[in-house]
Amino acid sequence: MKKRVFAVLAVMLALFACAGRIAYVNGTAEKAPKTSYYVKGEELSIGKNIFDKYIDGEQADGYYVILTNAKLVPIEEFLQEYKLTKEKAMPKALRAEKENTMPAVDYIYEVKIHVTNKTNALVGKAGINLMRWDLLATDFSVQIQQELYTCLNPFAKGSLTFSVKKGASRDFILPYGICSSVISPEKLKQRNPSVIISEYPVRKMIKLV
Repeated sequence: MKKRVFAVLAVMLALFACAGRIAYVNGTAEKAPKTSYYVKGEELSIGKNIFDKYIDGEQADGYYVILTNAKLVPIEEFLQEYKLTKEKAMPKALRAEKENTMPAVDYIYEVKIHVTNKTNALVGKAGINLMRWDLLATDFSVQIQQELYTCLNPFAKGSLTFSVKKGASRDFILPYGICSSVISPEKLKQRNPSVIISEYPVRKMIKLV
């Protein structure tokens, strides 16, 4: 009889321990980030939100971002507007197209942003890193076309990481190469395209349409 009682108690203790472990794991598991959406003309405070603590130069608390314009244009029209050629502005992409290692970029999603540093004192040490500022849509994502970015923002000297003087502002043009063979312009516009500004603890997105 005593053996049976001890066996029952052992089982109950094991169940309590298991339940406690499950509760602890559930309580400490990483939660999906909350998502906040912003629109054209609306000021977005990056705050303490980040992509990854290991991303070099990413400490953007005190920076504010405004989407001033966004449009999807054929690449020839885009290059003509900025007096550029594919040979000059996108040599690596052009070579990959000719070698058939990637589809041809025939549209550019041109995203213009206004960045202000209101309170960040880490000028020259840290600030914003655009490496993960992808254009996202339903079942689709694309990174900044860095070759074009370098041509359009010569003051950045080819770097996606930058800081702005405290109290100052700077305008940037973010180009995203779109291959219509992968997704048509019409479908892209229908899939809620946005640019992601931060991931954790709050995912902040700017809607393009």
